[in-house]
Amino acid sequence: MKPWEQQERRVAKLRGGRRQPGSGSGWLHQNDVKDDEYLWEMKGTAGRKRIIVDIVDWEKLRRNAITSGRKPAMHLQIGHRRLVVLDEGDERLQ
Repeated sequence: MKPWEQQERRVAKLRGGRRQPGSGSGWLHQNDVKDDEYLWEMKGTAGRKRIIVDIVDWEKLRRNAITSGRKPAMHLQIGHRRLVVLDEGDERLQ
């Protein structure tokens, strides 16, 4: 199993959500995992030394989350560290 697939499966299981089939390859199932509250985008190093998250990635996730009635969340896996990024300015997070 590839590292990105392990990451998606782990987060889906932890959050009681489900993986989005074919995420990133089309318009139907965008982003990687969704649960009742959040729409998740996964980013990982998988042998690289860094992750690049740009504003385009975040804004796309944010738009998709709002459209689906969820909050945006990004899960970053950097080596063995696992981090979650949430939008502090999103009033729906409170």
